[in-house]
Amino acid sequence: DATSVQGTSAVLNGIVTSNGATTTVKFEYKARTGTSCATEDFSNATSVEITNSLDAGAVDSSQSYTLTGLTPGTTYCFRILGSNVPGSATGEIKEFVTPLDDPLGRVIGTAWFDMNKNNQRESNEPLLPGVPVDLTPTTSASVQAARSTVRAQKQTLNTNADGSFDFTTVAPGTYKISGTLPGSFGIEQSWDSTGNSDWSVTVTVVARQTSRGDFAAIADVLLTAGLDPADCETLNNTGNVSMTWAGFDQTSGNSDDTSFTTKLKDDCTFKLDGVPTGKYTLTVVNPTTKKSVSVRTFSIPKNSTGVRVKVSGKGATVTVTKTNAVLPATGVKPAQMGLLSTLVALMGLLMVQTSVITRRRTRRR
Repeated sequence: DATSVQGTSAVLNGIVTSNGATTTVKFEYKARTGTSCATEDFSNATSVEITNSLDAGAVDSSQSYTLTGLTPGTTYCFRILGSNVPGSATGEIKEFVTPLDDPLGRVIGTAWFDMNKNNQRESNEPLLPGVPVDLTPTTSASVQAARSTVRAQKQTLNTNADGSFDFTTVAPGTYKISGTLPGSFGIEQSWDSTGNSDWSVTVTVVARQTSRGDFAAIADVLLTAGLDPADCETLNNTGNVSMTWAGFDQTSGNSDDTSFTTKLKDDCTFKLDGVPTGKYTLTVVNPTTKKSVSVRTFSIPKNSTGVRVKVSGKGATVTVTKTNAVLPATGVKPAQMGLLSTLVALMGLLMVQTSVITRRRTRRR
């Protein structure tokens, strides 16, 4: 029988015994014109030859050939043929049916932190794992499958560690892709691939094709920090900084963790704009030795005043003050502006000064 039968391709299979002489092997095939392949006329069939001839001693040698360019929804007849100097022989006539179409499509996408707030994804911007994404069929969703029933139904996935999601088996039709942020961490649902801020994208799924929808998030924290002079001297005033956020579950070391990276300035300070609130592990690595010079854990609280937090067993004072919203000079209606927060962390070898700024931003829609 034929195998791997798809809408436009199939693999033909057969067995040949040479019976004492070098043998040429061919497959003959044609679209069925009558009611049965057993009575089909092969005089006008298409012939495809196997590249390598069989040697004289070949016995029950399995042969195959991949056909392409077939017509979906068609019954085909085929047989194998062997010929050599003494004579020729044909095998039993078999048939197969190409399905009208592969009934399934695919929907993919990515969620990430839009650090520079330009509604575009840059290679250095952190990805956003752990975001629940729903794929919901609309009333117009339909199924285009042959000889099987595939139902258009709602599916839900969480974005992977690389921020991606992949719905691999989707019936053709129109769907909504919707992302949801689990919890409040100073993150806005800021932009999607349709240019809106609702994190809801409508896509049309076509059989054997891939559709996509992407989501960008903007967080409201502007963090500035400086190392203790002793650490700075060890690093020769340079270093690679990694701020690893504990993710939506706030448990470090899980698949939804996200790392924000930057470099120390000459004065051993650094800045990260657009990071979420919550738990962090801060690591500073000497770029020459590749060794970690300073590793600390701390939290950036949300909407708090006078809070005491623990940073590697040492206290850190957190102060939050409010500022008034200021309209931008362009006169364009601002999006959001609110809290200005300053975090000053005294942690032995590391002093962290954090400003948490929730601000209204000008957005062009």
